[in-house]
Amino acid sequence: MASNYSWNTNYLGFQGVVTFSLLDVGRSNFGLGINFGANLNHIVNGQQKINGQTYDLTNEVEFSGIFIQPLIGLDARYYIFKNLAIGIGYRYSKNIGFTNSSPQKLDFDNSQLQFKIIMSHN
Repeated sequence: MASNYSWNTNYLGFQGVVTFSLLDVGRSNFGLGINFGANLNHIVNGQQKINGQTYDLTNEVEFSGIFIQPLIGLDARYYIFKNLAIGIGYRYSKNIGFTNSSPQKLDFDNSQLQFKIIMSHN
């Protein structure tokens, strides 16, 4: 017997991230940083599909309430010009539900690969 699961969700929230420079090599135009942060979010819509059946996740108490999502990441950047850089980054986070009244608590592990264009104004 085969089972097919899929989830499609959207969350709305606020995020704060602090980036610390680990390496900033001026002459080579290369930089490396570490990110720490957190966000608070709430599901605005979502569907779960199990073997062709669709369920509205916004009606499930496990998905209700506010989630907190601590994160950590690394990024690298290469300055093409003084005020323009390209970069790549990776972030890992865990979305943890902490305000719902359900005995079953949900949390989600997330990985994010980022491709960046960084413009600065001096």
